[in-house]
Amino acid sequence: MAPSSRKERAAEARASTSKPSPAPAPAPAVQVQRRPAGGGRWTSRRISFYASRAFFLLIILQIPLFRVPCRAGTCTTPIQVTSSQLVSNEIFPPSVVKALLFPGAIASNLTKSMTFPRWNDLFDIYNLTEAKTASAVIDLQRLEILAGSYFCAAGALVGVINPGRMTLFGTLLVIWGLVKEALFGKPVNSDPTQSVHVYPTILIALICAFLSITYNVKKTKGKNQGCMCKWLVSYLLLSVDVWLMMRSEERRQAEPHPNPISQYSCFAYSERLSPNVLKTNSVVDPSEPKILDASSSASRTGQYSATTHLSGTIGVMGISASSSLRFLQKLVHWSTRDGEEAPPFLVCNDPLLKKELMSSQNSQRPSDCNTALGKLRLRRLLLEKSGVCCIAMPCNTLHAYHDEISQGCSVPSLHIGDCVVKELKSANLKPVEYGSNVCVGILCTDNTLNAKCYLNKLESQGFEVLLPDKASLEHTVLPAIGAFRRGDMEGARNLLRISLQVMFVRAVNTIILASDDFVGILPDDDPLLKKCIDPMDALVRETIMCARTDSLRP
Repeated sequence: MAPSSRKERAAEARASTSKPSPAPAPAPAVQVQRRPAGGGRWTSRRISFYASRAFFLLIILQIPLFRVPCRAGTCTTPIQVTSSQLVSNEIFPPSVVKALLFPGAIASNLTKSMTFPRWNDLFDIYNLTEAKTASAVIDLQRLEILAGSYFCAAGALVGVINPGRMTLFGTLLVIWGLVKEALFGKPVNSDPTQSVHVYPTILIALICAFLSITYNVKKTKGKNQGCMCKWLVSYLLLSVDVWLMMRSEERRQAEPHPNPISQYSCFAYSERLSPNVLKTNSVVDPSEPKILDASSSASRTGQYSATTHLSGTIGVMGISASSSLRFLQKLVHWSTRDGEEAPPFLVCNDPLLKKELMSSQNSQRPSDCNTALGKLRLRRLLLEKSGVCCIAMPCNTLHAYHDEISQGCSVPSLHIGDCVVKELKSANLKPVEYGSNVCVGILCTDNTLNAKCYLNKLESQGFEVLLPDKASLEHTVLPAIGAFRRGDMEGARNLLRISLQVMFVRAVNTIILASDDFVGILPDDDPLLKKCIDPMDALVRETIMCARTDSLRP
C-alpha cells in the first residue's frame, strides 16, 4: 500500500538512504597467457639465423656471383679468388684449400655431369697448379675484389656460429670493386667470355649479408651510431680519393710532358739519406783495424806503391753526375756525424762513358764493350796513380763489370754487393717463413744487368733471391719511373708501393733498391721504404771505414 501523505514518503526515503549498500562483487582476475619468445614470429634473430645459412650456402657451394680475371685464369666466386691467393702465397696447407673447394666441386659436377670429383684433381679442375708462379699484378689491380672475397669467405664460415658484419662488409667491397672496374677500368679483352661480368646472384648475396646482421636498437642506438658514421665518412673519403687520383692520372697523360731531365735531376742537389739502416754490430770506428782477405773484391790485386799514396784519400769513379753527387753527400754526412772532418776524396766522373757502355750492351760486336771497359780502366788507373787508398763506384751499372774494371788494381776496389751482403750477415735476419732461408728481394729496372752485381754475392752466402717478374716490370716498376720523370708524384708512389708489396707478399725479409731511378719517389717516413735497403748507404759506410783505417796506417 503506497503512503498517502508527504510526511510518510519523506520518512521512507530517509530510512532507505540510512541502510548500508551491499559491497560490489569483486572483478574476476585477468589471466595473462605468455607466449614463448619468437614462437611463430620472424624476429630479427631468426631472420639473421636463416640469412647467414643462406649466405654460407651461396659461398661454399660456389654459386657464381661475378666473373673477373685472377691468378687461376678466371674466377667466378669469392672462394676461387681466395683459394688462388692461398695457393700462391702458401699460407695454409693444400689440404685446407682443397677442403674449401670440395663442396663447390661436388655441386658443380653433380649439376653438370652427375659425377663425383676426385680429391687429388681439385687443383687441376680449378687451374691452381700454376697459380704460385702467376703474376700478382692481376689481383693487385682489383684489390677491392680481392679483399672483399677474403671477408666473404671468412664471414660465411664464421657466420654459421655467430653472424656478424663481416659478410656485409666483404660483399660491399666486392660490389664496389666491380663498379669501379665498370666506371674506370679500361677494357683489355675483347672476348665477352673473358671480360668482367656481374651475375644477378650477387644481389641475393647482398640481401642475405644485410639480413644476417642482428640489430638491437636499444643497445646500439647510442653506442654504434658514431662508429657507423665514422666508417661511412672514411669509406666515402677513400672512394673520392681513388676517383680523384684516377682522374688526375688521365689529365696528366693527356697534357704535354715537361722536360724530364730537369725534374729527374733535381733531387741530386738535396741531401736525401735512406731511412733504413741495418742494425749491425760494426760501426765506423777509426781505431778498428781493417782486415781484407784475399777472396774479397776489395783486396789489392796489384802492387801497392807508398810513394804517391795520399793517406785516407778516397777515389770516386762514376758515370752519372747525380749518383756521384748523392754518394758524396752521404759520404760527408756519415763521416761528420761524430764531429770529425770528412775524408779527402778525388772524383773522376765521365757521363759520356755511360752512353758508350749502354750502347755496347746492345751491340753485337764484343769489341765495343771492350773499348768502353778499356776507357773505364784508364779512369781507374788515373785515380790509382793519384794516390787514393780505395776506389768506390757509386753506380750499379759499373758494378756489373766490377771484375773487368778492377783487374790489376793496386788499391782496394769496393764492390757494392759485398758491402750489402756484409751488413745483411751482421744483421742476423730471421726467415719470414719457417723452414726456409732468409729471402732478399732485388727491385731493379733490368734483371739481367743491375741485379747481376747482387745476385751471385747473395746466393754465395746462402740467401734466397727474389727478382720482379716480367709483368711486374712492365706494369708497375717501369711505369712508376716514367710517372716520376713526368712529375706525377702521386702516380709514381702508388705504382712503386704496389711493386714493393708484390715482393713483400712473397715472404722477403728486405728489398734492395738496385737502381738510382727509385730515389726520391717515396717519402722518408714511408713504412715500405723503411723495410728496403739503399745499397749506396752500405757502400758509403764501407768506404769511410776503409779510409779511416788507412789514415791510421804508419
